[in-house]
Amino acid sequence: MKRTDFRLLFRAAFASSLLSLAPFVSGQEVYSQIVGAIAMELPGNSDVVVATPFNQTASFRGVAASASGSQINLSSDALTAGAFNESGGAATHYILVESGTLMGQRIAIVSNTASAINLGSADLSGLAADDAIAIVPFWTLGSAFPEGVAFHAETAPGDRVIEVILTNQAAVGGGLQVKDVFYFYDGAWRKVGVSKSESFNSQVLEPSSAFVVRNNGATAKTSYFFGEVVTAPLAVPLQRSDSNLVDNFVSIERPLDISLIELGLHDSGVFEATTDSNNPTDLLLLYSLSAGGKNKQPSASYFYFNNAWRKVGADINTAFDADIVSAGTGIAIRKAQSVQTDQLTWVNQWELPQ
Repeated sequence: MKRTDFRLLFRAAFASSLLSLAPFVSGQEVYSQIVGAIAMELPGNSDVVVATPFNQTASFRGVAASASGSQINLSSDALTAGAFNESGGAATHYILVESGTLMGQRIAIVSNTASAINLGSADLSGLAADDAIAIVPFWTLGSAFPEGVAFHAETAPGDRVIEVILTNQAAVGGGLQVKDVFYFYDGAWRKVGVSKSESFNSQVLEPSSAFVVRNNGATAKTSYFFGEVVTAPLAVPLQRSDSNLVDNFVSIERPLDISLIELGLHDSGVFEATTDSNNPTDLLLLYSLSAGGKNKQPSASYFYFNNAWRKVGADINTAFDADIVSAGTGIAIRKAQSVQTDQLTWVNQWELPQ
């Protein structure tokens, strides 16, 4: 099925597919939520910069009673103690703050009791009573692609057809910088350079991060994404440096195409407007889903100038606010060299179309 056709089914589901989700842990509070799916085409001999357009189904939704230090307290024993503890030193779930001053923040969970959630050294300043929170499992290679991307399993690990390439989310100096490469073989995810007997099914795909799917084969394939629609605000960290530009390869987990103006990048205060159109400051980089080729360069670059989005190489008097970021597509925010090295937070707010 073509990607557009699949998404039409998803649009129709908004009106009719509120599903009751079974609790993952006894005694937890879980609300009905919209779920859906989209398809992503993977051209032959090509890279696609992708992002998960959904969350995993939330294991709990409720409100905070209070926060003390890095701990969120609930008003009752709503959780099963230890259900969200770290495993092997790695977090398996995170808190998504869905309202209030910290809205959109996603913070890894260290441990939990029946009525409290320990977030390690996180700064919860600003979290208030009655702020809405959700406990969400991290996407992993095993949960996002349990049978491989596009249901493809390798038969010859040394001659891989499909690879998932994790990159540095903040690439100082710019460009896609490869961190790790994975492939699906013999019923599990494996990592290039590590024994193929070791499973990497639990490898986390960090929220708000983009990654690359490489199809080394000549035949196009189709990958499917399934999950819970995120309508809450989402906070995306962006790095900048005092010594170099930084390409932030990020995503927003939205299930429909979103226009540049709807990103809220400039309005959030994290994207610096350009004052000289011949010398753009910050850039928004998009990558083509359909164009072939590996090690892709951006298909379009945009900057914010004179109260509108402008496109590099286009007429400076033309606004491109309506250009879109396709659902499931990773993007790069190129932060120009700054006076300081620090982290900014871009909060995207979005609602389902009526």
